[in-house]
Amino acid sequence: MKKKGWIGLVDFRHIGKDGLAPEETISSPEVTCEDKDGVDCSSDMISNVSVYEDTQVTYKLKGGTAGATYNIIVKTVTTNNQKLQGKVEIAIS
Repeated sequence: MKKKGWIGLVDFRHIGKDGLAPEETISSPEVTCEDKDGVDCSSDMISNVSVYEDTQVTYKLKGGTAGATYNIIVKTVTTNNQKLQGKVEIAIS
């Protein structure tokens, strides 16, 4: 059974060596989704990727199969040229 969807958020203010410096912002977010076998299912499951309040990445998870587990990987670059990555594991019930 397919689920409808929900909005995910990864806050980068405290991710990385020291988190974001004062006035540092993020840009160019990239969100991918992999199933438990590492197969990319981003095009079927991720949409509406955007930056929120200059420090957070939001995305819509628009699918998934009940009982399955997925890894959401969120990457971004900061104005100080830090490359940051956050990972979220979700299980669809």
